[in-house]
Amino acid sequence: MMQPRLLRLGLLLIAAGALLIWARGLNERPMHQDEAIGADKFHSLWETKKYVYDPVEYHGPTLNYFTLPVVWMSGAKSYAQTSEGTYRIVTVLFGVGLILLLRLVADGGRESPPQLADKNVRPTEIAVLDYGRRKHGQDARGTDRRPGLGWAESLCAGALMAISPAMSFYARYYIHEMLLVFFIFLAIGSGWRYSQSGKKRWALLCAIGLGMAYATKETWVLSLVAMGVGIGLALLWTKMVDRSVPEARPILRWKVLVGAGIVGLVVAAIFFSGLFTNWRGPIDAVKTYLTYVQRGTGAGEHDKPFDYYLRLLLYWKYGKGPIHSEAFIVFLAIVGVARALWPSLEERLGRAVFLRFLAFHTIGLMLIYSAIPYKTPWCLLGFLHGMILLAGVGAVTIVRVMPHLALRYIVAGILFVPAGQLAYQAWRINFKNYQDQRLNPYLYSTPTRNFMDLVTRLEDLAKVSPYRRSMLIRVVTSDCWPLPWYLRGFENVEYWNTSSARDSIASVVIGARLMEPELEERLGDKFIVEHYGLRPQVVLSVYVEKKLWEEFLKKR
Repeated sequence: MMQPRLLRLGLLLIAAGALLIWARGLNERPMHQDEAIGADKFHSLWETKKYVYDPVEYHGPTLNYFTLPVVWMSGAKSYAQTSEGTYRIVTVLFGVGLILLLRLVADGGRESPPQLADKNVRPTEIAVLDYGRRKHGQDARGTDRRPGLGWAESLCAGALMAISPAMSFYARYYIHEMLLVFFIFLAIGSGWRYSQSGKKRWALLCAIGLGMAYATKETWVLSLVAMGVGIGLALLWTKMVDRSVPEARPILRWKVLVGAGIVGLVVAAIFFSGLFTNWRGPIDAVKTYLTYVQRGTGAGEHDKPFDYYLRLLLYWKYGKGPIHSEAFIVFLAIVGVARALWPSLEERLGRAVFLRFLAFHTIGLMLIYSAIPYKTPWCLLGFLHGMILLAGVGAVTIVRVMPHLALRYIVAGILFVPAGQLAYQAWRINFKNYQDQRLNPYLYSTPTRNFMDLVTRLEDLAKVSPYRRSMLIRVVTSDCWPLPWYLRGFENVEYWNTSSARDSIASVVIGARLMEPELEERLGDKFIVEHYGLRPQVVLSVYVEKKLWEEFLKKR
């Protein structure tokens, strides 16, 4: 009974530590354009009480709906009163929840087996069954205490999740990826529990997890395919190396599975319909895959080579900057895969099948994402999470193969050294190089440092303008994100794709640098121009009315 208690306490402590560290300084890093767009989508939901799913952009609605209670509790009365931390704490909480979900797979739960539920079994027979189960590491109700990932493996995986640079960095990013990984793992953990107990509630929770993943991001289907491949290959491998597979009849109940599938689809439809306010949403949620198949296979600015994700994890260095590597996790994961594929040493095959499922699912998902030309760095979270689970198995395996207790302690101590290096890298990219794309491999198309100077400039101009925050600002380029986030507190901002005669009456005009000839012809000598970087290789031309500029110089 001590191991489950230690597991629960250990996971709580790890999760609490992750929360304290990840929630620190959430307002410091400039908003990425995807974060700013996500906040703008939430703003629309908050104001209109309606979410309209777009099958071309912006992904699913769950991120915005889960932001609602956080904003309500923050006390913000308007969009302008929300901060970067208001939104990023949402993904932090899901990242912490991902650590706590390890409880689902740490053991098989405490489900009463059919034999003990049978009224025809005599008390003396129950006593014999209880003795046999305790002899093989089971409790009196027939529960194997280590049929899943294992309690020690789960603690190691939770700790690695908390210190992984990629996991910690994107847990502090207001994008859909952390929610997607959370819901997929909820489905996997619940599905595992159902396979061990046959209880309908676990099948329903698995379906709800998949439905929520569907309503989070379109790439959920890649995880679904990898899960199917993982189950099939795990059973096939077990049949080949162990000459047996677990009994499947208790869980293959079509009424339960069909009912759970319907529940999952209903959950997804409710979110896609904007809580019954947009009935076209569920239809668009199916049509969207035509767009994403074309985007994923076509040439574009986000196309990367096959080994892009592995290079990010194994070795990344810019110039004379520091080396970044999560090779320790990859190495431990390889050991975990070897342990999973080895002939089973367990009395029951359930745990062996589960570990093999994790191995094949993780490898399959990594290959799928790597094969798709369209790549963004945060997409690696799906298979990195699987690697971390397997790394927990690998770490425990390395320690347990040592023949003597003293050697086990020595090896465990040695493993803390590269783990400490991981933690240091996580600190470096989250709290030191959180804005320098040259020194942080997980920054992608991020705002330049010079962009924040533009934000400061607009704030200073508003202080000396007779209109204050009501001064007219015209943004005449569609490529302006995350600028709208930083202009949310201004009361008179207009966004246009092209320039017009109305530009000349504005206090500030902001356009793409390529538009300079057109803007200079229209604005004449009544404006002065400054240049600010928006993102790497994207420059904005900022025109300030001369009278306002002169007033700014006087008060400077």
